[in-house]
Amino acid sequence: MYEQNQILPTEFNQTMKLVFDIEYRTRWGEQLVLLLGKRKIAMRYTDGGIWRTNVEIRSEAETFEYRYAVERDNAQPRTEWYPHTLRLAEFSDCRVLRIHDRWLDIDSDTPFRTVAYTRGIFARRSSSPVTKRHKGDKAAPQAVFRMIVPALWPDETLAIASDRLDNWQRIVPFNDTRFPEWELFLALPKGSEYKFLIADRTTLTPILWEEGANRIWAGMPPEGERLIEASLQPRIPERHWRSAGTALPVFSLRSEQSFGVGEFLDLKLLVDWAVATQQRVIQLLPINDTTMTHTWEDSYPYNANSTFALHPQFIRLTEAGVEEDDAYRNLRNELNALPEVDYERVNSTKLRLLREAFARHGARTADRRDYRDFLEVNREWLLPYAAFCSLRDEYGTADFSRWGDYAHFERA
Repeated sequence: MYEQNQILPTEFNQTMKLVFDIEYRTRWGEQLVLLLGKRKIAMRYTDGGIWRTNVEIRSEAETFEYRYAVERDNAQPRTEWYPHTLRLAEFSDCRVLRIHDRWLDIDSDTPFRTVAYTRGIFARRSSSPVTKRHKGDKAAPQAVFRMIVPALWPDETLAIASDRLDNWQRIVPFNDTRFPEWELFLALPKGSEYKFLIADRTTLTPILWEEGANRIWAGMPPEGERLIEASLQPRIPERHWRSAGTALPVFSLRSEQSFGVGEFLDLKLLVDWAVATQQRVIQLLPINDTTMTHTWEDSYPYNANSTFALHPQFIRLTEAGVEEDDAYRNLRNELNALPEVDYERVNSTKLRLLREAFARHGARTADRRDYRDFLEVNREWLLPYAAFCSLRDEYGTADFSRWGDYAHFERA
């Protein structure tokens, strides 16, 4: 069932009209719909491949996500890969907000949207300046350019230039507070020519202009209305990102504090070394639990028994409540001196010491708030994983068909 001119109820009396526009070339018999929470709102086709729908909302400060989908014969053969986010607090002084969107699909820059890049390699050191819009300021910008561009170095910024901005001489940077989303409030007269570019973050010196002819601005919305222009993407020539790095298994990182095998805390030393040698990437072999038989056959890192649980051999015992006495230090030194990892001895000893630590500290740990929070957030996989480990050890096999009454799983 479709909804038309949907009103989203809130405690506020003021109503804002949202007008969603998106260009999408459908096939015969297909219908574009707006997915807003649990609501499915039909869109109508207009000229030029544009689909449109209106939504009225009575909120001044609401943030919500939405998606577009293609519908045919009561099915949705295609839905956007990730959602749009709409923040209405920035537009609480307008009665009509127009949103020009583009279909969000899996793009070639998708890997750069992961946190390894957005919070690591391309992470912003500080926010770039932004043209602010103030309530009641009639000269304030009425439109906001918004786009996702992740593959920019920290010393670079997305920017715009126009024949109406000092005849292309004034470079205006976007704001990257929500990187990799870029945003810019700006007013341009109808018919303005403009282009996007990458500029130096500090000097705003152009680094790379987008390709193709100049863009032509269609004009600002009427007074009292605002526009989010999110349908554009800069036509920047593809820059092939490359960087030096090291790929290795965690178990090879034995340090003086390790217990016969490389551990997660040894990664700190690896990171320090990578920084000192001007590397940017560290790639690890799989680190998930592979315990099936408690023998060396479990050492193969690609035979995981869980997509979530990490291998307990990588735990730093002294950080998990194991006491560092003379016996512990002597055994650690002995295992670390071996030319190769003694997988069976290391893992059996670690598990024994962890069980002893659990017997001493387990009850107290179970009462901690952070432990209970962790259990609640991860119970979907953690409880079945714990049951698997317990039954595997009780029956001496990971072959669940040999677990007697427990051979068949039933979710409670």
